[in-house]
Amino acid sequence: MTFDPERVETVAFDSFSTLVDTESSREVLEPHTDAPLEVARKWRERALFYSLTANELETYETYYEMHRRGLEYASELYGLGLSEAEIEELNEVYYDLEPFEDVLPTFETLDAAGYDLYIISNGEHEILDAMIDTLGVEHLLSGTVSADDIKLFKPARELYELAAERAGTPIDRMIHVSAGVFDAQGAQNAGMQGVWINRKGLPQDSFGDEPKLVIDSLDGLLEALGEN
Repeated sequence: MTFDPERVETVAFDSFSTLVDTESSREVLEPHTDAPLEVARKWRERALFYSLTANELETYETYYEMHRRGLEYASELYGLGLSEAEIEELNEVYYDLEPFEDVLPTFETLDAAGYDLYIISNGEHEILDAMIDTLGVEHLLSGTVSADDIKLFKPARELYELAAERAGTPIDRMIHVSAGVFDAQGAQNAGMQGVWINRKGLPQDSFGDEPKLVIDSLDGLLEALGEN
């Protein structure tokens, strides 16, 4: 499948792991474990697992709560012995994760080129607002769409359709950029062009359609759009 830059009017981005580094949560774990990165990855992995099963089980909770439960699981798995109060305190790092360095310049370039910019996220608006403030991109965004708006997580097609509706853009003239290949596939299934940002050089899953474009940084997106 071939990426078509001529069809792109609106560029949407995922949030966590795409714009901010979820592995930066390891810093708050350092006083509690000798393997903070390993625990941080399990924390995030478990939260994603919960979100991916929530739609079918009809057990929606906010993304913040999914991560709190993920940390609860990781604490049990690695024997950290964290109290409920400590789990709640540590989970607040998701309001202040470290941005990737290529985000702000990419947003500035795309805005100057005339693209409308959106964020489509599993995160509720409260946590999204904090992330946007950290990124410093509020003045560049046309809007945000949250799973909390419809109580369905990605890759439910309704979330991408809602984004197209709010953007006022035909869905086939939107792209969605995500570090989660399932998210890029979900956007593509809904009619967008899916872009997988593979920052870690992971192998491509053989399950499902390939995203229209695979990049290793947001510089690759600018290049594909002819804006580098």
